[in-house]
Order: sequence, then structure tokens, then C-alpha cells
Amino acid sequence: MVLVTLVGERWSRVGEEFVFEGPNAGPHTECRPCKLKAVCWNLEEGRHYRILGLRSVHHSCALHEGGVRVAEVERIAFPLNLPKRLGLAGGTITFEEPVCGRPSCAEYRTCHPLGARTDLKYRVQSVEGSIDCPAGFALIRARVE
Repeated sequence: MVLVTLVGERWSRVGEEFVFEGPNAGPHTECRPCKLKAVCWNLEEGRHYRILGLRSVHHSCALHEGGVRVAEVERIAFPLNLPKRLGLAGGTITFEEPVCGRPSCAEYRTCHPLGARTDLKYRVQSVEGSIDCPAGFALIRARVE
């Protein structure tokens, strides 16, 4: 499903992928008086998105240098290494961050992806195969949304 939101002008490119980390709604935020904040904040926290198209509409923004543009985005699946017991295409899982302590591992970013949260449910879109885990965990690579 295509959604319309606002993205920072400096990184607004078709094909760009990002994780929506939530509204900038702290007590000293620049966003409080903005009349467009509902459009900026209409995505789901912790979800991955890709910019499909950009509109020529540009707005100034107190948070984004260079302002923001209207963008059409879609929610996308991302790769995630899962325990084999959770690797069922079509299933719903809760992310369990592995405790391996090996940030230099080639699989570390897929075991600990940016934006993945333990309080969200993810749907397993596809299972891509087993992972040879140096820490000895029985893992599979999946794409989740």
C-alpha cells in the first residue's frame, strides 16, 4: 500500500530505504507547533519503508535542514536472521535479539538489524536458507515485514 508522508529534502531520493523511528515528540521538540506533523508522523514506528516517488511540493522544516518534500512510500520487508524454530513463511514472530557478543561477525547486522524492535510483531514473508552462525546458534535468514 502506498502512503504519503514527508521526508527530509537532503535524503529524498526514489529508492531510498529508511526505518521510521517515531515522532520527534519530546518536551523540547521543534515539531510541536508544526501544522504538518500529522503527515510526518503517519508511519508505523520500527517499520522499514522505501520511497517510491517524490512530489514537487516542498515545505520548510525546523528539524530537517533544507526542508521536507512530499513522498510516496511503501512498507517493505527486510532481512532478519531468526532461530530456526521461528522460520515459517507466513508466520508471525516477535523479534528476539540474540545475545552473541560478536559485533565483528559478518551476520551481525542481519541478526541485529536497524529498527528491529522486540515489542512489534513481524510477518515472515519468505525463508531464504540456513545461516552458518559462528556462535553456534541454529539460524535461518528470512525476510520479514
